[in-house]
Amino acid sequence: MPCFIIPPYILKALMQHGDAQLRSQALETLELSARLAGQRMLVTRFPQMLPRERGEQRTIYDAAHDTLLPGTVVRREGHPPAGDAAVNEAYDNAGITYDFFETVFGRRSVDGDDMRLVSSVHYSKHYDNAFWDGTQMVYGDGDGVVFGTFTHALDVIAHELSHGVTQMTCGLAYHGESGALNESVSDVFGSLAKQWHRRHTADEADWLIGDDLIADKEVRQGVTLAQSTRHGIRQHLHGRQGPAARALSPLLSWPRR
Repeated sequence: MPCFIIPPYILKALMQHGDAQLRSQALETLELSARLAGQRMLVTRFPQMLPRERGEQRTIYDAAHDTLLPGTVVRREGHPPAGDAAVNEAYDNAGITYDFFETVFGRRSVDGDDMRLVSSVHYSKHYDNAFWDGTQMVYGDGDGVVFGTFTHALDVIAHELSHGVTQMTCGLAYHGESGALNESVSDVFGSLAKQWHRRHTADEADWLIGDDLIADKEVRQGVTLAQSTRHGIRQHLHGRQGPAARALSPLLSWPRR
């Protein structure tokens, strides 16, 4: 199944405690996400289904608030910025993630062989999620109340692309304990990519995933205060993977580039 950054129980909480519009948007996100279940499992079992075009590093599509993927090409590798912030954020953050894996680990793209990084922005309407579907990245625009645009957060994009790395290497199943470990690996690489890009040491890094997604300033401030627990926000989102991600933070201190 696709690997979503926002888990179902968070969306269910929005349905229970949000206003009528927020409840409707959360329900639509849940229903759409449920229909996508099974696609990633199929791709993992049959890797020949993956796009094997080479040469282009990044291709960004506009889904135009539809659910048909990938959409219309709006920016290719080396092209100038588009007049759409989501397009440019998806392009730039995918590039940073690519550079991180290549520079730090010598890995070129998610498969280690320069597989194109394909992204679709403006998926559905008010879609409260971003995900790796087994072949590409997909980003919703958020509801604008709790969650903002999902292309804005580098750590989220690096987290989701890291699911592709896991898929191409050890192929951890996305359920139970292996699914928790899958999430933990993505948490680690998502945090490290942001830390590397900002040239932070381990002590300077915030070790939060997705805090930039939160649209409400007061809620975002509360999340920032939670950083003293390190990984507290992700333990709350994906409960089982905390210890593995927590164990990493005292071990790493990136040298300044």
